[in-house]
Amino acid sequence: DIKKTVSDLNILINDYLQGREERAEKQWYLTYNSGLFFLQKAEEEEEEEEEEAELVEEIEKDYVALGGLFADVVENYKHERELIKNDAAKEELSLTMALGERKISQLLITSQSIVSAADLLENRVFFRLKNARNIINKVILFLAIILLVSTSSISITISRDIANRLHR
Repeated sequence: DIKKTVSDLNILINDYLQGREERAEKQWYLTYNSGLFFLQKAEEEEEEEEEEAELVEEIEKDYVALGGLFADVVENYKHERELIKNDAAKEELSLTMALGERKISQLLITSQSIVSAADLLENRVFFRLKNARNIINKVILFLAIILLVSTSSISITISRDIANRLHR
């Protein structure tokens, strides 16, 4: 489920941003890669439904952007640490930090966009399944009525036949 994966990624983003640890970064990429598997699976399943296929395509585009933004955030932080280590000019460090903050904002907005699109996709699939269930229920009811009518007419025919034979 892509929505759960993105929620997990959000948790890992926060974990990474709090400590900037390599463990959180590796976990993020592992979770991200498993999400790619879910997207490929969703893409195969939604080929027939045009609107849903478009949503999956939008999610996939945003998901790839999410991966790029996270990589940018990680690289920006490494660059920021390098500037601090090399005692770089305050302007360059400020610019790098501001860029990092913008990338983090874009990262969070993109992840929220994916969650919203996944919610919409989930609702559409739910309603499609609900409609299919309603159709199946109507078909079952129709078949039950046909079976009832057939059974009744056969019973009446047999009863008449027996009654006619008894009268003879």
